[in-house]
Amino acid sequence: MDYNIAATLIQPVITSLLDTLLKPKIQEIQNNTNQKLNEVKILSAFFEYINRSHNTHKFMNTIVFRNDPIEIYDLYCPLTLMRDDEKYYIDSYPESMMDSYNKIVITDDAGMGKSTLLKWIFVNTIHSERYIPIFIELRKLSKDKNIIDEIEKELNGLESIISKDVIYEMLKKGDFVFLLDGYDEIPQQFTKEVTEEIQHFISRADKNKFILTSRPQSAIASFNNFHEFKIKSLENEEAFSLIRKYDKKNTFSETLISLIVEKEELINLHEFLSNPLMVSLLYKGYEHKQTIPYKKSIFYRQVYDALFEDHDLAKGGAYVHEKLCLLDSEKFHTVLRALGFITFRLGKIEYSKDEIIECLRKAQHATSIEFQASDLLNDLINSVPLFYKEGLYYRWKHKSLQEYFTAQFICADSKIKQDDIMLGMYNNLKFDTYLNILDLCYDMDEKTFKKTILLEFLKSAERYFDSNPTYTKGDVINNEQRGIFFWEKNYILFNKSFISEEVQKNFFPHFNAAIRSQISESKLFSEGYLESSMVMVHDTNFGLVNFKKIQYKLIELLFKKGLDIFIEVNDKKSFYETYQLTPSIIINEFFSNNEENEGCYLIDAEFLKLKNLDKDLVEAFFEHVKEQNTRPGDIGKYVICENKIKRLKKQIEDEIYLEKSVEDFFDI
Repeated sequence: MDYNIAATLIQPVITSLLDTLLKPKIQEIQNNTNQKLNEVKILSAFFEYINRSHNTHKFMNTIVFRNDPIEIYDLYCPLTLMRDDEKYYIDSYPESMMDSYNKIVITDDAGMGKSTLLKWIFVNTIHSERYIPIFIELRKLSKDKNIIDEIEKELNGLESIISKDVIYEMLKKGDFVFLLDGYDEIPQQFTKEVTEEIQHFISRADKNKFILTSRPQSAIASFNNFHEFKIKSLENEEAFSLIRKYDKKNTFSETLISLIVEKEELINLHEFLSNPLMVSLLYKGYEHKQTIPYKKSIFYRQVYDALFEDHDLAKGGAYVHEKLCLLDSEKFHTVLRALGFITFRLGKIEYSKDEIIECLRKAQHATSIEFQASDLLNDLINSVPLFYKEGLYYRWKHKSLQEYFTAQFICADSKIKQDDIMLGMYNNLKFDTYLNILDLCYDMDEKTFKKTILLEFLKSAERYFDSNPTYTKGDVINNEQRGIFFWEKNYILFNKSFISEEVQKNFFPHFNAAIRSQISESKLFSEGYLESSMVMVHDTNFGLVNFKKIQYKLIELLFKKGLDIFIEVNDKKSFYETYQLTPSIIINEFFSNNEENEGCYLIDAEFLKLKNLDKDLVEAFFEHVKEQNTRPGDIGKYVICENKIKRLKKQIEDEIYLEKSVEDFFDI
């Protein structure tokens, strides 16, 4: 498709789309309800919404180009979505994926391009004329404003044209695709209410398509009937293609790419080349200083320096944006550190003018640096564009920028309370919202990270291994299997009625309640476990519920940092292939032949011993758990090793003791 031509022809496409899909719905509602609807005004309202949204979402606001919006057609690098063995290359409207799935959740880390991907799908859905796209930014929802409120506001503007009841009637008939962006950006105090409302909305409009995006977090388990996809990491050539797209004048891109290719130590910077945001930061930092840092935290600092000191090439290269606040780079950075921490604690990244001014005043009080809040806000929009203004609201250009300055504040400005803050994040039920901050803290202050977060983790792992000793050969529990169950508890629910696919479909909403009625919920949650996933396998009599500790994702961070505490899990596929069996078939056969097994069980050593299971069935349990609770890109093939855990714990404790001895010496 020639997108330059397509963009100019968008209005006729929208008209055709609405005539084909929406006009019949309006007429059907009138015929069935005897309501007199203003067809022209309804079609006009939808036309204006889709046209306006297209003009918004076809642009990308990227830190590389400061405040200059760039059309998505010029900058989008096609991403690939993965689920098990499936892959969908999203270079146009994803027809095959959309035909296969009605409900999709895309979960991935900061900067992988989730929002950009949803914008791309929005504009291409219009061109496909298959569905009417509705784009919802979930951060705008609250306990007092739900999805239908947001749709009504977008459609009606100042004039009340379409009632909520009529909107619902149209939505219930299908042919819409809802693009729900940024579940992780819902203000924290509203997450429970908004989640319940989204679920209610989806149940009422279930003839449509839904795509939800979020960073990985435990609350996503609430959408257990969504099919989860990950974004495939960029290959090096894809990253290089994106670098070339950023370099409109072909000034730095080829030099930067050559440097990465020629220096062996740089080509291995997988984290920076595999993530679209990090690629943009890499380019922006190199454009400014022609060096490539090796740590993520230094990447962000280099980008900040580039933005603060940036010469405006559009004005001849000599022009430097004046700072109204009159602060130098270090003082400006100090204020931003406090602002990052203050706004992060609010649990949101978008603010009214009064809110952001109040946050800046608090930052001024915390730093004792003199400036006018309104001047600094102006600088954050224009001179050092880390924020942008959207309507009446201000927001960070990317959530990860807020997290970078928050981590800087924790590591540089809160030394007296740093240990308490770090441990507070570790033990918080919202631990998964702190992962990127902890990743940055590891880079900025590895020593403090190890004596707080890492040591706490190692202590809990040691306690687990000590309370779950290696079992005898007859009990067939080995070290690998103990490692698998360190972070999680798995419950199996058996009922012969599950064998019917229709029964499964109808029973699924009640599956969780059935589990909860048979386990000690209060104990489970008081021990820091949250529901991670529910699986019911067709043609089997059982379902599996997985609960993971709130700090589960820390294991991926530690693995990524190269800590020597893991062993590789053996792959049992050859065993099952030899006997033409799957773990689910083996488990199902056992339960089907034992009537007394109906009920709910925690899969642990005691259960396996109680049932007097043979080795093959025990292995089947573990393989089924691994199979259902790992995803592409996770580190499910690795588990923690008891000996390595204890060795590293002793090493850190020895270092703390030595440090304390030195401090005591100077106190003499």
